Amino acid sequence: MSPPGSRRRAAFLEAAALVVLAVGLFSVAGLVVPLLMTSSFSADDVERFNAMAAIRTNLVAALIMVFTGGTLAYTARTFRLNQMGQLRAQFESAAKQMATDDEAVRMAGVYSMAQLADGWPDQRQACIEVLCAHVRLPGVAGTAAVNSRTTVLQVIAEHLRPSPRVGLWRRWVLGTQSRPDWSGHTFDLSGIKLTRPVDFKGAQLSGGRMLLGGPGIELGDLCFDDLVLEHGASLCLDGTRLTAEVTFADARIEGASVTLAGSRVESGARLSFLGAHLVSGPEDARTHAGAARGAGPALSMQDATLSSSEAVSFEKTTVEGEVRFDGAHLDTPVTFRHAELKSHARLTFRGTVFARDVDFEAAGNHGAELVLDEETASMGGHLDLTRMRSAPPRIEGREPGGLVISEPAAPGPDAGRPLLDGPQP
Repeated sequence: MSPPGSRRRAAFLEAAALVVLAVGLFSVAGLVVPLLMTSSFSADDVERFNAMAAIRTNLVAALIMVFTGGTLAYTARTFRLNQMGQLRAQFESAAKQMATDDEAVRMAGVYSMAQLADGWPDQRQACIEVLCAHVRLPGVAGTAAVNSRTTVLQVIAEHLRPSPRVGLWRRWVLGTQSRPDWSGHTFDLSGIKLTRPVDFKGAQLSGGRMLLGGPGIELGDLCFDDLVLEHGASLCLDGTRLTAEVTFADARIEGASVTLAGSRVESGARLSFLGAHLVSGPEDARTHAGAARGAGPALSMQDATLSSSEAVSFEKTTVEGEVRFDGAHLDTPVTFRHAELKSHARLTFRGTVFARDVDFEAAGNHGAELVLDEETASMGGHLDLTRMRSAPPRIEGREPGGLVISEPAAPGPDAGRPLLDGPQP
């Protein structure tokens, strides 16, 4: 950043140059041009002097308009430069406040950075990255540091919720503005241990991305109820240790994804998608094979370990995309009770180990698929399709060894045999 003295000198030189240019143009317009344009007249011709006066008047008027426009443009440019300088100064000041040991000053820095992000759209992502970095860095130990980091998470959650609509009267007369939308940005909160409850209820990510936890990182209570993910947004909790309650009640994941690949749902934890709506990307809406080519699954629990005493619940969930349990170790009951499996739903259990049951009690099937392979295995658990309120989903892949697939009894010689498509061993 240039020193203030250099900026003032540059501005003075630009203004002086504009003045000199204006004087020169007025001189040419007032003297030279009228003489050249009336050179065919005689020297003492009255008509020549009248013509010169008319030309001079028109030229001066035109130059005044040009000069006025240039002055306005220069003023606007100067204003923008001054504004940029003020925003950079505020950015540096807020960042320094967030780095202090004093809790009150640090909290003021957090709110200043958030306010700056609201008013500086071009650098909003940079402000968000500073806020997220404040949460990630070890910083000062103790309650004060935890308080400021919790405040950052609250500020982010608030900016991801839809703001109340502001009426014309409040907007134009009182100057009240709607809260700016942060939903399309990236929030890197990886590597932090969350010991306090974090509430992202009602948050919306539209094309944005949020990273939480990380390999071996413990996450406590997380509320993603009424979450909306859309337009390629993603929520990544890969590799995390879930030790408390993580809920996605009534969440809508459409053309987006939630991933818990390699995560662990530990004893005493609870993971619930009660009433959620899971839809994969646009390619998946056209073809069941779209997951390999498109935006990926709506939910991935690939290689996850579920060992909680509480069941992982997909109760009343509507599934219209792909949900992956590939390579997962299911040491916790998984229930799809009263779920709705739509025609494009695809539940994959490639290489999954069933240590507990996965049941579909009272679930409705509208043309869904279950995908298994020869590495899918049982350690005491089974796939229970007997209590569905409609015909069970079609099962694709190779018949897994040792996994019991319980289906409704059907009349005829094939009763009780799994409906498997593809080559059999």
